[in-house]
Amino acid sequence: MASGERPWPPELDFLVAQGVSVFVFDKRGTGESEGTFTMNFHRLAKDLVAASAEARRLAAGRFGRFGLFGMSQGGWVAPLAAEEAGAEFLLIAVGAVYSPTEEDSEEVFAELRRKGYGEDVIAKARQVTDATGVVRASLFERGYERLAQVREEYGHEPWFSEIEGEFTGSILKASEAELRARAGENKLEIPWSHDAVAVLRSLSIPQLWILAAEDEEAPIHLNIQRLTMLQNEGKPIQMAIFPNTGHAMIEFYVREDGTRRHTRFPEHLRRLMADWVKGCLRPPYGAAEFYPPLREGEGCQTPRHVGTRARTGSRGRGVRHQECAEPRAGRRSENCRGAERLTFHSPSPSGPF
Repeated sequence: MASGERPWPPELDFLVAQGVSVFVFDKRGTGESEGTFTMNFHRLAKDLVAASAEARRLAAGRFGRFGLFGMSQGGWVAPLAAEEAGAEFLLIAVGAVYSPTEEDSEEVFAELRRKGYGEDVIAKARQVTDATGVVRASLFERGYERLAQVREEYGHEPWFSEIEGEFTGSILKASEAELRARAGENKLEIPWSHDAVAVLRSLSIPQLWILAAEDEEAPIHLNIQRLTMLQNEGKPIQMAIFPNTGHAMIEFYVREDGTRRHTRFPEHLRRLMADWVKGCLRPPYGAAEFYPPLREGEGCQTPRHVGTRARTGSRGRGVRHQECAEPRAGRRSENCRGAERLTFHSPSPSGPF
């Protein structure tokens, strides 16, 4: 595991109980690992490649296939490492198919929608996050003229003061002098303009993206659009969306005061993860919605077929071959056998952007 967080997530224990070997380690600069903590995705991917080589050495002769498991920020890192690590599949949970600057804007839009604002306000907020994104991605060195313009144009509107996001809220609350004093700041080496789509487009291995329908940190609206686009390009990508779940992949209900009361992990989430690693899906998996759809009761459905375009005369084992229509974003609703598999888990780090 590429994280200093302990104890390990319970998903790992379940995978081991299902006959899956899991290799975990502390991220650089955390736990017992040496080095300097960083959020440089490419550097973390190199660490993941090295860890993968060690995992293969330790498990030599005792596994059937090898893959990478990334959670949250790991959804950026694992795809970067996949080819060099020799991964045969990817398992991504609550990751993002957009850049860290886009993550901020998607959070802003999701926050405003939860507060009841319509798409007219979202369109205005997009101009604001476009401006703050330039300031942050340039390491506070440019973008001030446009930032001043959106402040002047929208600063008096009620939604403006409610903006938070990863960094937009703090940028809007600071003066230009305070922001300019931070010129060059990027201590954690965050690649603000990381092109996640290009990375996924370069891969041909099967990918399962597990999304939380009400994810507050990696909102799924843009994820769904981009994963659907890649599916329609022929990439073997499967989406599984669990309703009433947030970024921690825990179900919740909303209290009268608007806060969330978390309850439990979604039914069959862990079984889905284990089955994907083993290369054999057997739906249903609780309330999860799959895109493209999986057919229930038709036995093992192999990941290599999912997400592919329809081809004349080509039929998978129980999996629909079709161009995936865009799923419904943000929808609210109040065991295979075989050789041991080896997977590596690359979850999110601690600390905010």
